[in-house]
Amino acid sequence: MNAFLKHVGKDHESFVMLSDVDRNIILEDYMMFCSKNDRYARSSIKGIFAAIDKFLVVNDKMMNKKKLMMFLPEQKNTEQRAITTEEIRLLLLVAQKARNIAIVHSEKLEIHQSITYEKNT
Repeated sequence: MNAFLKHVGKDHESFVMLSDVDRNIILEDYMMFCSKNDRYARSSIKGIFAAIDKFLVVNDKMMNKKKLMMFLPEQKNTEQRAITTEEIRLLLLVAQKARNIAIVHSEKLEIHQSITYEKNT
């Protein structure tokens, strides 16, 4: 919220005192700024605007959330993937120290717990 207010050159009180039209224009401009800036991922922008929305709700002010969310950038496809069982097996084969084996096992356990949780929900 503070980074947003610094960007628009307002403090909390002056931002709340703006008219709905002026406030929504500022929010649209900031959404466009975040969308064009590679520093912000789609999920980060959603988090920023969730905080702004909560601030406005607490102060009995409205923002056109539906319209703002239309300006969100597309989700980027990443090359990340889950580690396979075979890759874990290879890591265990080449790990020579007990510490490294323990690290591989602890990571495997976290991955297994994450997969189990996702299947159960």
